[in-house]
Amino acid sequence: MKFPLTIVYSLLFSTAMAESLTRYETTTPSDATVLIDRQALNDMAKDHPYGSLFPENGGYYLKNENDGVVGIASDELCTELDAAFASAEAKYAQEEAESMAPTS
Repeated sequence: MKFPLTIVYSLLFSTAMAESLTRYETTTPSDATVLIDRQALNDMAKDHPYGSLFPENGGYYLKNENDGVVGIASDELCTELDAAFASAEAKYAQEEAESMAPTS
């Protein structure tokens, strides 16, 4: 039995897409772009200068100024963003602790 190549490619693409978004707890918006790496995130952020990156639904969404989801971080990018957010939170906590410390 032969399958047309377009069907095979479609199935492979769909499988790859599904695998790259396994962290998300619910279905992600279908009209948003999947961001596979930091460069893709940076490029999309340039296109939406008033947007924000939010941890949401088990991953990260890049939202535009109207709170619409324009980008969805892939699982690999989520891992990188987890580390970046954790580092920023640790630095903020350290600075807060230092500013609250009594001065002698």
